[in-house]
Amino acid sequence: MRLFLLTVLAFAVRLQLLLSNDEPTGWDGYSYVVQVERLVSEGRLHWPDASWVTYFLGALHLIIPSSIIAVKVGACLLAALVVPAAWRLGNLLAPPHGAWLLACWAAASPTLTHLAGDFIKNLGVVAPLLLVFASRERLLALVGGVLAAALAHRLGAALLIAAAVGTLSGAVFSKLSDRRLLLVALGLGVFFTALSVSLPNLLHPADLDRLQTQFTFSPGLPPPLPYFALRDTRWPQRVELLLAWPALAFGAWQFFRVKERRPMLGALLLPLVVCLFPFWRSDSLDVGYRLVLMAPVFAFPVLLLASPPRRKSGEWVAVVLIILLARSGFDPHSTPPYAAWRELIRRIPRPLPALLIAPQGFNFLYDHHTGQESLAWSPEPGIDRTTTSRLVWDLTDGEWAEFAQGLTPQPVRLDAQVVYVREDVWEQVLTRARREDDDALQARLTGWRNPSKVRPRSLQRNH
Repeated sequence: MRLFLLTVLAFAVRLQLLLSNDEPTGWDGYSYVVQVERLVSEGRLHWPDASWVTYFLGALHLIIPSSIIAVKVGACLLAALVVPAAWRLGNLLAPPHGAWLLACWAAASPTLTHLAGDFIKNLGVVAPLLLVFASRERLLALVGGVLAAALAHRLGAALLIAAAVGTLSGAVFSKLSDRRLLLVALGLGVFFTALSVSLPNLLHPADLDRLQTQFTFSPGLPPPLPYFALRDTRWPQRVELLLAWPALAFGAWQFFRVKERRPMLGALLLPLVVCLFPFWRSDSLDVGYRLVLMAPVFAFPVLLLASPPRRKSGEWVAVVLIILLARSGFDPHSTPPYAAWRELIRRIPRPLPALLIAPQGFNFLYDHHTGQESLAWSPEPGIDRTTTSRLVWDLTDGEWAEFAQGLTPQPVRLDAQVVYVREDVWEQVLTRARREDDDALQARLTGWRNPSKVRPRSLQRNH
């Protein structure tokens, strides 16, 4: 009963926070909304996606009329499911006090709230991952956890690979061998490889192309410090993220000191290293940023091993902390300027183009409101430029007059910042503008609001 009430509390606190804003949360919020709307209304997704999280959210929309509320309820349910998974792992690592401590972390975690608000499919990885660590002796639960984590998001599959390598490394250092686990890992690897070949958006060697084209190898100051500036993180979440560093130090010390814990510590520590030292990152919300948000999932089980036994008193303090801390991990009002974007959509000349090129976030809102296609990438060579248009930000009237002179159809200004232009005309404008020796102009031409890169191969597999 205590675990049930804790799980319900974790769900209710986060749901109340996300429902405080009528808009979807996060910059990709409308992407989930569009997907579940198309799934329920047409029986298919708007774009291919093999993640079970998308179908889970769609199933909720069958019950909940509002697609926006259904997505928020689904996100909070996924966060709440981490509580019993953490309870089970805590009971394995440090019985009996560990179950309550780790479950309280899951209920109170600001970072899990952040994932619920911003990266729902990543959040779908967390509970299955914890169950994998807690189910080493239960084969069916282990297989189910591995598949659920790997199919939720590419990140889950990548972290599972790191955990498997860490487990085997710990077993080698301990001179242990568990052939059953090795056979299960091999079988699951073969099965997931077969799925990845045939289903979209699963981890695949083609994803290396995405890393090479989008991210810069930069082994500088490790996160989480550089990533605090990307979101308005509050001090409780900063503390939670920073605790990953003492967890890494303590875990490494325990790995060499306690022989029988090496397989479990290896499974937790190697993914934690991957989260804390991502050598690929850019100035935007990238793989490294998402990995940092996964660090507490591995850090807090390690910290649990260092915790003293819990006294029976003080559970009411945990409840108060959950209410306060869980709400501090995400600002539900930190969303794109949807009101201004809706006005831009209203001003786009009719009939609407077959495809609109627009910045990330805007493209999902456009899909939601018009039912038409929008892409936050530059179109592939085979796409017809005469039926494709785009929104271009940050060029002045003088620059348009200079670079678009003599071209037809002429661009249409929608507001002080944004111009609507056909794609073939834009490419000619871009060719002329790139002759200018003006770094500020070139930066505006390729900023995030003016998509200039074609989708990597990894995003087009099995579509």
